[in-house]
Amino acid sequence: MLDGWNAARLPGPDYLSALREQVPEQVQLTRLTLQQSLDRPKPAVPTRRRGRGPPPPPSPTYSRWIGNVYLGGTAVGSNADANVRRMDNAFKTLPFFKDLFARVEVKRFTADQESLADDVRVFDIECGFQPRPIRSGS
Repeated sequence: MLDGWNAARLPGPDYLSALREQVPEQVQLTRLTLQQSLDRPKPAVPTRRRGRGPPPPPSPTYSRWIGNVYLGGTAVGSNADANVRRMDNAFKTLPFFKDLFARVEVKRFTADQESLADDVRVFDIECGFQPRPIRSGS
């Protein structure tokens, strides 16, 4: 079981290193929140279906890690929009992040109401992790 848990762990140091490479100099992260929980599905009880076709597949009976990462920050300069879009695109398309995240969404991108400068934007990006099953002997 410990081998399965170890194989399912979030690659923390690798993730932080890859994240650092994708944050431009004009972007300041002000929040990085990792939320992770253990999902323990209950075994499905097979049911008989009327009509044709095979029965539905059973739901997984193994535990798995699920979770999100929330990134918040400010982007400064005339390229603020492009810099946030570049990070969003990297999280969706680069192999490391594509394998790690099931979904990526820019939740907020707007002018910073507290800043006196016109070129300061605030953003929030939410990324949902791919479920990582914990299986014995992994």
